[in-house]
Amino acid sequence: MEEIRAEVGELPDLGAVRAADILRERLGIPVTPDAVIELGRVGQLPTVT
Repeated sequence: MEEIRAEVGELPDLGAVRAADILRERLGIPVTPDAVIELGRVGQLPTVT
C-alpha cells in the first residue's frame, strides 16, 4: 500500500466518484467508486465524516 500511496499522492476531500476518477488517472488502472468506499472502510484511504 505504501507504494500506491507514494504513486498517488494526496487527494483533496471529495466524493468517491471523483476520487475514483483521480486514482484512475494517476494509476492508469480501472478504479470504481465502490473500490474507493471499500478502501476507506478498511482504513487504506482516509475518510472525512
